[in-house]
Amino acid sequence: PSSGTAAAPDAPAVPGGAAPTTAATDAASERVLIDTPSVDGSIRLVGARLDDLKLKDYRVTVDPESPEVRLLSPTGTELPYFVESGWIAGAGIPKPDTNTLWTLESGEMLAPGSPITLAYDTGEGVVYRRTIEVDDHYLFTVKQTVENNTDAAITLYPYSRVQRRGTGDLAGFFILHEGYIGVFGDEGLVQTGYHKLEDDRVQEMPAA
Repeated sequence: PSSGTAAAPDAPAVPGGAAPTTAATDAASERVLIDTPSVDGSIRLVGARLDDLKLKDYRVTVDPESPEVRLLSPTGTELPYFVESGWIAGAGIPKPDTNTLWTLESGEMLAPGSPITLAYDTGEGVVYRRTIEVDDHYLFTVKQTVENNTDAAITLYPYSRVQRRGTGDLAGFFILHEGYIGVFGDEGLVQTGYHKLEDDRVQEMPAA
């Protein structure tokens, strides 16, 4: 690995949280480091997932030596919170998934003015690339391309999502809503707490 790669992180998942233990499969994965004036962290090459990000200028406590406030955490930690992108394709079209190991095609470390490009060659004539840029603050720009070297046309649909697992430490403060919130059709504002979600498991939203 180049100087821009690192092992999986082992740090608090949320402000004030205990240091989690990273799963062995995640700890073994290679990573590309991220370093800007505002944030630091890494990108996991398995799944090309942004799942390790901390705020340089903010600490968990007023102690300047306390850990940086963590925004994103990988799977295998106490409270996984990550961003991932991918492709939806028809049957028979080779594509990467969450377990795909991408290679660092260009760049060494993601920093302002120093983008990186990740690549995955399916070995079946289709090559996926993902170029990632970051500014001095918090803005990440991701450009995805697909190179089709086969004789057949392929149709792909890109997607991106943010996943957060677990509820963390609930404050239990009466003016604070903890749960999902949204506005749905004639029903208007809908607020449901985490406890109701845990009990009911499935929530059906009113039709728009």
